[in-house]
Amino acid sequence: ALKAAQIPLLQADAVVNNLAGQLRQVVLFDSEIAYDAALITESQLVAATLEGLKMPLIVGVMSQKDAAWTSYGNIADFTALGSPNISYFISQDSNGRGKALSTLRGEFVSDAGAWLGNNSLLNAGQSVGDPAADVTDNTGENEVVEFITGEKFSILDTVENDLLADQHGTFTRKISGKTGTYYAAGYTCDLDTSEYRTQERNRAMNEAIRSTNKALANRLNSVVFFNTDGTLTDSDVNAIVGEVKAELEILKVEGTISNYNVTIDTAQNVATTGTLTVTTSIQPVGVLENIIQNISFTKTV
Repeated sequence: ALKAAQIPLLQADAVVNNLAGQLRQVVLFDSEIAYDAALITESQLVAATLEGLKMPLIVGVMSQKDAAWTSYGNIADFTALGSPNISYFISQDSNGRGKALSTLRGEFVSDAGAWLGNNSLLNAGQSVGDPAADVTDNTGENEVVEFITGEKFSILDTVENDLLADQHGTFTRKISGKTGTYYAAGYTCDLDTSEYRTQERNRAMNEAIRSTNKALANRLNSVVFFNTDGTLTDSDVNAIVGEVKAELEILKVEGTISNYNVTIDTAQNVATTGTLTVTTSIQPVGVLENIIQNISFTKTV
């Protein structure tokens, strides 16, 4: 976790560069300022820059609550911010050391720590909201869920819970019939219609970018051959496509993606431009964000 007041946000890319692009996620928090949508927007600009450098990153953001957030009902709606790499934390630990720290300094870092830890253990295509990912440790930390408004999760009904989820805030929750504490979902500050509305979609694409770039980087400045009509030879095309597919097959076996397709237009004018375009399509895995069961008595079965 990086403290925004200590490390200027626009230098976050330097941190990632120093780690040779191996950093996958980071948390930025500022306990000295109230919530400001500009913090999310600025974080997204940094993430977009890193993505352009083929070092995609997921960023968790937190700050002091907005004074207008007097209850869970008026916490901001994050969906319209157009920030698909950013998740904003709206809950905190209300037990143990995490609660003590948030009371003393207003730093809600226990939820952020759990978020970082859980994400590091998940398959890239797996949601942080998967009930398999319990964030509660054996000391009782994160056992009691509280929003940054100071209200307990336990006072919410289903409709209110769904409302907060629809607004794409990142928060922990309890699940009826299960012990432990879990994230509600892996939403980002983007619209529901966005391909990147969840962290897992970002992680899956990030892994696909890294793995396929690794295969293609081995081909830079290599020789390719042409047929008499100027098109690329099948042997070169098939070799390059096969190398990219081999990387994607690993992700498919791991459960990060469902399927993929890789194509190369053999009519590209590589002889003149020296540039080869490879088109890669990825079918993501699905996440059951909602389950509806119709159950009733019947006279016959």
